[in-house]
Amino acid sequence: ATDSTSAEVVAPDLTIAKVVDLTSGDAGDQFTYTVTLSHTAGSSSAAFDLVVDDVLDPVFAPVSVGATSGTATIVGNTIRLTLPTFLTTDAPVVVTYVVAFRDTVEPGQVVGNTATLAYDSNPGTGGVPGNGQASASDITGVFALDLAKTIVATALPGTGSDQFDPAR
Repeated sequence: ATDSTSAEVVAPDLTIAKVVDLTSGDAGDQFTYTVTLSHTAGSSSAAFDLVVDDVLDPVFAPVSVGATSGTATIVGNTIRLTLPTFLTTDAPVVVTYVVAFRDTVEPGQVVGNTATLAYDSNPGTGGVPGNGQASASDITGVFALDLAKTIVATALPGTGSDQFDPAR
C-alpha cells in the first residue's frame, strides 16, 4: 500500500516597483525616487529580514530618505531600508528619497539606477530567500543655456551697428 499526503507550501512573494519624478536635469537639480514594496496576490506568508538597497551613481548626492515602515538610512551613496517583518496584511511599504546631481554631471550623461530587494521566509537564518529589483527611468544631465546676441559698436569701422543694423 502506498500512502500519500499533500502539503501547502507557504512562502512570501514580494514585488518592488520604482519611479522617478523627472528624467533630466542640471547640476544641483533634485530628483525624487519612490520605491514601493508589496506582497503579490499569491504571497502566502510574511517576509522577514527585508532589505532594500539602492547604490547611487557617484554623480548623485543623496539629500533625504523616508519610509512608511521600517528604518530608512543613507550611508555614503547607498539608500537602505531594513524591515524585520512584512506581513501579508500590511499596507505596501513606500520608500521616498531625494537625490541631487553633483557638479560633476556632464551634458548628455545618462544615469541609470536600480534598487535591489532581499528577504527571507523565516526570521533569522534558515528560511527560503527571495529577491527582486526595480529600475526607474534613466536621468539625463543637461545644461540650461540662455543665449542672447547683442550688436555693439567698436572702434573698427567694419563692426559698428551701422554695418550690421538688424533694422535694415
